[in-house]
Amino acid sequence: MVSIGVFAIVAAGVTSTTMMTSRIAYSNVYENTAYMVAQGYAEQIKSIQYAVIRNALEDPVNYEIPTLSLSLGTEADASSLQKDDPLIFGVPMEKDVIVDIENKDGVEEERVMAMWLTLNGRDLNSSTDCWDAIEITIDFQWEVFGMNGMSRQDGVVRLIKTNVSEF
Repeated sequence: MVSIGVFAIVAAGVTSTTMMTSRIAYSNVYENTAYMVAQGYAEQIKSIQYAVIRNALEDPVNYEIPTLSLSLGTEADASSLQKDDPLIFGVPMEKDVIVDIENKDGVEEERVMAMWLTLNGRDLNSSTDCWDAIEITIDFQWEVFGMNGMSRQDGVVRLIKTNVSEF
């Protein structure tokens, strides 16, 4: 009887540790995915002409930042993997990001993470007289399953866009 009790306590501890390790692993995957998505948008913004960014900052109602995102298309054509996904300064954008694809009984199921991005810009021209510059901040949140259910985590990516060519 005593050995069964000891075994039950040890089994409960091992199960609890395994579940906590699994949650931590998924949390890390979600965090890394969120940062990679935000960094992907930052890299695209770096490659866009300065004038386009300036127009989008000065008049966000009429100008968007032309960015792309990946989509799992059903067509075999590689061009179906990209879709227009413009960003607008000051407007929160909700995204559903595919984190993983699991094959369950021959059926592929997507594991999707909710993510929110807000693009903010600040004109640095007044503080830098030698060149035009815009500080761009991508504030983002993602939803992850934690110890107390679903929770939102925060992150930020910053970059400087100038009218000087970057190599």
